[in-house]
Amino acid sequence: MCSNNEDLSAYLQSFGFSEEELNCFMDELNSFRSIPGITIERHMNRAINTIE
Repeated sequence: MCSNNEDLSAYLQSFGFSEEELNCFMDELNSFRSIPGITIERHMNRAINTIE
């Protein structure tokens, strides 16, 4: 799973996200993984909305 996180980080960095923003996003993304029945779309939207 670490490789996937590194790929996502590199992808988001290509859009100009700072290291701090990436760390915050990854923390939020990891916290939503524990919610049962959540889809990947909802998972990503919740993480993005938390950052905004």
